[in-house]
Amino acid sequence: MTYEMTPEDLQKALNLSADDRCEYFIEQTLANEEMWSLADGDEWMVLSSGGEEFLPVWPHPDMAAAWAGDEHQGSTPKAIPLSAWFERWADGMDADGILLAICPGEDPDGVVMSSEELKDALSSASE
Repeated sequence: MTYEMTPEDLQKALNLSADDRCEYFIEQTLANEEMWSLADGDEWMVLSSGGEEFLPVWPHPDMAAAWAGDEHQGSTPKAIPLSAWFERWADGMDADGILLAICPGEDPDGVVMSSEELKDALSSASE
């Protein structure tokens, strides 16, 4: 279930460092049992850089929409239930060689993980 996020909360979250946004992502994803990415209809947004592909993910749809802005018009936030991510997405992403861009923001730095690394981080944080 998506939690309430005021405009002030959104700005505060967006202004966090990349590492702090990653920590926020882990906490909120576990607490709300979902993550969000961007899709254009049935097609998920996959970013490419340096020959690698990344699925950007956030803990809240407002964060995804803020990142998309005008540059990615037509892309809308779409939920990925945590149970579905563990059951289907994680292994499929590993098999396809797609990494996760955790809470990308305005800054050029960001946290990138394999789905296996994210599974480990979520499991460790839930203990």
